[in-house]
Amino acid sequence: NYLWSTTSTNNTITVSPSIATSYTAVVYNGVCTDTTSFTVNINSITAQINTSATVICAGDSVQMNASGGTSYLWSNLSSSSSVVVHPVTNTTYSLVASSGNCNDTTTISIVVNQVPVAAISNDTAICEGNTAALVASGGAMYSWSTSSNSSSINVTPLLTTVYTVTVSDGNCSDVESVTLIVHPLPIVNAGIDQTIAAGTTTVLNATGGGSYFWNPSTGLSCDNCANPTANPATTTTYMLVVTNENGCTSSDEVTIFVNDITCGNLYIPNPISPNN
Repeated sequence: NYLWSTTSTNNTITVSPSIATSYTAVVYNGVCTDTTSFTVNINSITAQINTSATVICAGDSVQMNASGGTSYLWSNLSSSSSVVVHPVTNTTYSLVASSGNCNDTTTISIVVNQVPVAAISNDTAICEGNTAALVASGGAMYSWSTSSNSSSINVTPLLTTVYTVTVSDGNCSDVESVTLIVHPLPIVNAGIDQTIAAGTTTVLNATGGGSYFWNPSTGLSCDNCANPTANPATTTTYMLVVTNENGCTSSDEVTIFVNDITCGNLYIPNPISPNN
């Protein structure tokens, strides 16, 4: 007959201890007995994966480190305790950690976010003093080098300037830059004011280069030349608009004063006498 410390009286028992446990058996043979013990030790193993990140951007890599065992086998067939992976889509990796004849399995999921493609549209060249609208696209959040967080900005640079925007979507981002060229304005001069007699003419002398436009065109020989002949009937102020090769314009004014005093005929007699 048999009597175990588990109270079983069978000669064979099955046990599943969670901690190291000693089992005792008392063997009876008539009035004679003997006692023996057997200790079942427990190998505790818990597979664990530590990673630098569980959410990455497309094109990035992530390092995964295994612990909890003495040998390892990853779902990508690597047997190293540390692996570097480059998933292109959301991927779940499994790990089997072993120690002796014991093993445990765990998994980890890596989320792959697509990287936004930053773009900047609208003007890339303006004239001095003008305002340009720069519009960014490609993501959910924006950060400009001007500190603006809007998708579009209005800028009025004095000189040619590089503007940069960081476009983000989740934890992924892309950077784009644009060079906004500032063209100088033409230096225009319509000449000095002049005074002429009614019915006479004068020449206007303009400088500044590019194309010329005079307004009004009344009394001018041409309204799109640099040096028109002016013959206004009355005092007139002419505005000159000059456009340079970059399409930038400046203006200046000149006034032609018309002396409209009418003189009579002077009569000088040939003989002169005391009584006229």
